[in-house]
Amino acid sequence: MSEEQAKAFLKNTFYSPADQLAIADALVTLKAKDSAVFVARAATAENVDVAKFQRYRVELMAKESARLGTLTSFEAVSGFAINRDSKGNLVAVFPFDEIVWTEIAAHSFGDLTAAISKLGAGPKPIFATTAHISITAQAQLKKLGWQVVKL
Repeated sequence: MSEEQAKAFLKNTFYSPADQLAIADALVTLKAKDSAVFVARAATAENVDVAKFQRYRVELMAKESARLGTLTSFEAVSGFAINRDSKGNLVAVFPFDEIVWTEIAAHSFGDLTAAISKLGAGPKPIFATTAHISITAQAQLKKLGWQVVKL
């Protein structure tokens, strides 16, 4: 990553030094190429909640990489830093509590799905989450072509 990207991340006061260390450690453990994509996105955290979310997200990626087909790289897609697995599939890992199908969820997944389809990124993108997913959300994700993996 560039020195500017690293500085932007380190200057973001919403991250504690412990958060920054945990993120760096998770990225080293993950060994995914293009980690600068994740760091650039994480550097834009606008509050402590988003900073903690980014930390927990990359820690979950590092913990579950093997289970998710070995996450090998990061890629910027529709404003998100998502992964590719060893087979080339796009994998979106998010540590949510619950997902219900709201306008915001429909818009976010719709935009992400459209961006992924433009990339020609494999058979089915994978959405890996810790969340409880409502029946409606499950149906809509399936309709959009997502494979859902519960972590």
